[in-house]
Amino acid sequence: MKKKSKMTVGMQLLLALGLMFLSVFIVGACGYLMRNNSVEVETELYNNYGETQGEAAMGFAEFQNVKVQLRNILYIYVGDDTNLQASKKSIEKAKDIVNEYMTEVKSDLKDSGTKALYEKVKKNIDAYFDDTDKCIEYFDAGKIQDARNYLHDNGVKSANTAEENIKKLINEIDKYAQKKQNYVTEQNKIGDYFVAVVMLLALLNACVALWFITTTIRNPLVELAKAAKKVSAGEVDVDITPSKIDNEVGALVDGFQAMIANLKKQAEVLGKIADGDFTVSYQPSSQNDVVGNAIVRLIEDNNTAFSKIRNAAEQIDNGSSQIASASQTLAQGSSEQASAIQQITASVTDIANKTKDNARKASEVNDIVIRAKSDADEGNRCMKEMIVAMHEINEASENIQKIIKVIDDIAFNTNILALNATVEAARAGEQGKGFAVVAEEVRNLAGRSAEASRQTAEMIEDSIEKVKHGSALVGDTERALEVISDMIDNIMGLSANISSASSEQATATSQIDDALAQVAQVVQTNSATSEECASASEELSGQAHGLENILTRFKIKDGQNNFGYISNNGISDDYNSDIRLETTYDTKY
Repeated sequence: MKKKSKMTVGMQLLLALGLMFLSVFIVGACGYLMRNNSVEVETELYNNYGETQGEAAMGFAEFQNVKVQLRNILYIYVGDDTNLQASKKSIEKAKDIVNEYMTEVKSDLKDSGTKALYEKVKKNIDAYFDDTDKCIEYFDAGKIQDARNYLHDNGVKSANTAEENIKKLINEIDKYAQKKQNYVTEQNKIGDYFVAVVMLLALLNACVALWFITTTIRNPLVELAKAAKKVSAGEVDVDITPSKIDNEVGALVDGFQAMIANLKKQAEVLGKIADGDFTVSYQPSSQNDVVGNAIVRLIEDNNTAFSKIRNAAEQIDNGSSQIASASQTLAQGSSEQASAIQQITASVTDIANKTKDNARKASEVNDIVIRAKSDADEGNRCMKEMIVAMHEINEASENIQKIIKVIDDIAFNTNILALNATVEAARAGEQGKGFAVVAEEVRNLAGRSAEASRQTAEMIEDSIEKVKHGSALVGDTERALEVISDMIDNIMGLSANISSASSEQATATSQIDDALAQVAQVVQTNSATSEECASASEELSGQAHGLENILTRFKIKDGQNNFGYISNNGISDDYNSDIRLETTYDTKY
């Protein structure tokens, strides 16, 4: 039959893979170029806008910190030197950080609009920093109220202006970034459409390659796969359509047909062996016929094996009697071992129960200590809050003293005015008598107010002294609670160690108990196995007799054999021409 194709499988696969590789390369190259362009634009967007916006935001945050620290100095930390110095340092540090961020923002800006807005923002920030320095200058000079007034009249306005312009600058940077992002999005859409078209063309190219492989390679291989499936299921009566392709696939079909013919011959010989006929002879197809040589060895080995089996059956019959006697002795010893192990297991179980009880009690002690620790910590926390409250009461008393001093000044001035009014009433004569009485009453009220202010000031001073004494007592109590807390921590550690050790002992004892139980189980199993072994030995003796009867159905060769198998020196010359297959293979592949 004439072959239709001279192209080898390798050339066919190279052609198909070449088409698919070209398609993949085109798709990958297009995707890479589009993605590389997108990455460059996104990198520019981040460097010129995203990072700049973040720097402006960080500068704004530090600007807010300057405002907070300045308010702390003027209103909260008055009289607190430690916090005042810390706030001043924080202001200087925050101002440096703001200037650094704004310098970086300036270097990143690219358009004139944002640069002009930046100059305005920088001017506003410098103005507020100047106001901040002025307020601190007033404060250091002891003019606290002047510093507060200056902040209210000038600093608040310059801070609000700076904040408003910083927010405008951040919004402008965001607008430019959004425009750039929209451009990137449009470019990505165009790239996606282009890649989709290229992928469609590549898919059509791949379909052509697959069609080519299917028509020239796949169809013959599918038929061979079906035949191979039947052969793998044990069916050797298989027909294959002769190949029309003059390449490796055609050679594969021809070789498969020869293989099936050889399998049919081997199946015939194996059928006779399955029937128990080991007198059959078989000649391999060649010196490399593995299955043929195995059949020859199977015939020879089975003849030898069945002869030995007959002898072994007689020996099994004799040995089974001896095994039965030994098994009975072993069973008796195993029963005695099981009794001793049960006694040991009972003792270990009692120890395990006591150890577990100790571990439970240690755990309960640990829980009690933990609760005591929690209560001590809570008491310590309450003492700290009480100290804070007493400090606040002391500060409030000092402020009240200042107010009483003002009231005392008012009473003094009122008294002076009353004296002046009395003098004027005396000059007025008869018409000023009523006014003189009123002036006298006003002076009396002023005196009573001054006396009340004095008494109130004395009471507040006494309260301050008592608060200081109470603060000292609370501090001592706090230190005592801390010592108690530390001692409880030590007790918790010791209790935890005791609990852990008891748990480990309980676990170890339980493991010993389990191990003894397993040993007891093994001993009992050995005892039962020994009894079963004795019974099985008696049954084995009966089966050996039955085996001798079964062997009588097999035919084996006596005396010299005539197998004709392949020896180590080569192939036997005694081939059976009716069985031997001669196959010629095309070696050009």
